[in-house]
Amino acid sequence: MAVVTKVEQMNGVLRNLSHSSADIIGSAILTSDGFVVASMLPAELNEEMISAMAATLLGAGEQIANEVVKSSLEQAFVKAKEGYVFVNAITEHEVLLILTTSRVKLGLIFMEARKRSEELLKVL
Repeated sequence: MAVVTKVEQMNGVLRNLSHSSADIIGSAILTSDGFVVASMLPAELNEEMISAMAATLLGAGEQIANEVVKSSLEQAFVKAKEGYVFVNAITEHEVLLILTTSRVKLGLIFMEARKRSEELLKVL
């Protein structure tokens, strides 16, 4: 019987996420301090740079959530002309990053982010 590692399980969740919408460009599981745990990002993207920027976004989002609404951050996203970057909390130390086109249905991504985060929580 083959043993499936945690990273293989995480990659399976990311693969399923990618198959849920043609508008998902890539996804990754990152630590809150900017390290890549698992990734399905396009080869032309620099994973380390994306991870560092996502950690910065997460830090700013956490500070805003704590200071302004007195709550913990669940999700942050950036809307750009050509697409979105979503950062969804999985645990206190891991996040799910999702990159999409600008045509994506936001409701679908919010639902998928929540669903995949719950799946990943069971793996982590």
